[in-house]
Amino acid sequence: MSRLMFLIRLQPLWCAWLIILTQVSLPLAATPKRNTAPRPAPVIWQEDRRGLCVTAWVNDAGPFTFVLDTGAGLTLLSPHVAARAGVRETGRAFCIYGTGNAAGRVQQLVTAQTLALGQRDNRLPRVGRMAVMETLPPDVDGILDPTEVFADIGYELDFPNRTLAPLTLRPGQGGTVVRWLPEANGKRPFVQINGREPALIDTGSGFGLAVPAAKAATFGIRPEVPVAARRLQDIMGSTFQVTRVSPVSVWLDRLHLERIPTDLLHGTAPATPLLLGRDALRPFRIAFDMRQRRLIFVLPSVPTSSLVQD
Repeated sequence: MSRLMFLIRLQPLWCAWLIILTQVSLPLAATPKRNTAPRPAPVIWQEDRRGLCVTAWVNDAGPFTFVLDTGAGLTLLSPHVAARAGVRETGRAFCIYGTGNAAGRVQQLVTAQTLALGQRDNRLPRVGRMAVMETLPPDVDGILDPTEVFADIGYELDFPNRTLAPLTLRPGQGGTVVRWLPEANGKRPFVQINGREPALIDTGSGFGLAVPAAKAATFGIRPEVPVAARRLQDIMGSTFQVTRVSPVSVWLDRLHLERIPTDLLHGTAPATPLLLGRDALRPFRIAFDMRQRRLIFVLPSVPTSSLVQD
């Protein structure tokens, strides 16, 4: 969940792909019911330094600016949004960790009746898990994980056309199928790099392939901290360093990503996974098919970059 990845020095890397671990046992409230509204219409996003930005409404309150983040694991709301929307606590909590080495923080989960994107009446199939986060940047009202709100119907992220839409599998659409690896305490989209290393598909990050220093040797990268490293701050207030290094080539099952932008991370938490951020995903339309536990990468046209499908 990142968030400001490709940030400016010491700007909050807000969502910094949350690694959501332990669920805390608290008194249980009623489980929120699924929204039975029709399939929502596609939504166009605008990308800027904050990430993939969309207009959102919570309980018909809004409009708010949310950022799409497949690495988040849940939806994060600013206190301002939570107050205007009148969200309520569920009686459950999760421990949320940032990118750096700071200790995790237990956050109370909240819920809402409706969540809409693009237009007030363009409601999503479900609300999913939500938490209120006081440390979001002032110009970001929320972070939305599409996996959490589209669930079994799936969704597509079309980078060339800047579109988020419910999943529609087209006959003969082509593309390369990549396995969606299971996550122990969540359902974020992990894939396998080079047949061995799990990596998180993280649209909240402006990175290419982001490699923690502990895994640098696996990709032939020198792990020393370069002089030009930038200092970033994650959502927990912890800082880490990042530098762009020489591009590397990797395989995602049968999809070959050749000489993709690559970033080296220092000072991250031991559990930090490899990340595939927006700079590695831009050429593709990606179908997120949770029912079949797969992602389908499609190149809508002949790319000018060196990413190829095998």
